[in-house]
Amino acid sequence: LTLAARGAESAGAALPETETLDEGHELRRLPLGLPERTPMAFLLASKAIEEAATLALRAYAGPDSIVHLRYLDDASRAVAVAARRLNLRIALTLTPDPHRGVCGPDGRIALRGIEETRELYNRILIGDELLHWSRGLVGIGRNAFIDTLPEFFPQLENARGLARAGMDEGVDTGEFPPLEDPGRLLCDPALALPLDPSRLGEPAIICVGRLNALKG
Repeated sequence: LTLAARGAESAGAALPETETLDEGHELRRLPLGLPERTPMAFLLASKAIEEAATLALRAYAGPDSIVHLRYLDDASRAVAVAARRLNLRIALTLTPDPHRGVCGPDGRIALRGIEETRELYNRILIGDELLHWSRGLVGIGRNAFIDTLPEFFPQLENARGLARAGMDEGVDTGEFPPLEDPGRLLCDPALALPLDPSRLGEPAIICVGRLNALKG
């Protein structure tokens, strides 16, 4: 079960309350009129998110369910509070953001405005809190719990009883056996977005993340 919000931006699109994403996987949109997806909007709506998540989890999550949280923000914290209220276990994807953004490349604390500073440190505190509440942790990168996360979360040095898994992301650049007919594979009409065979000879841009300097 994936929970999402029905924000104000989707009100005119008549999105369904539930949607089947795959066999055995359902998306449920919570009745939350969030005006925007910003840290302040999540903070102001945290109680409403908590109540909506509580109702959804109570109705659809069994006693052995695990509630997975992806981001360190007030929306995730609200869902975590709902999960704790129902005695459900929590798993968290832990990243060094926003912690590593406190300092600039020179190692000095970066100067920020009052609001940006409040949001940054609020997320850092939420990260520590969610880590304390979690039974399972996912790190981005197979060596995340060795190379990157302990620097920002010293509590991991003595994190007994926690299930931990580091998972790679991005494109695996290992050697693969050559394909006999890559064009046929890319133009397979069974694909969600097959290529037009007439365009196989044209240049292509491959993007595996958002087009942003932060993503390289």
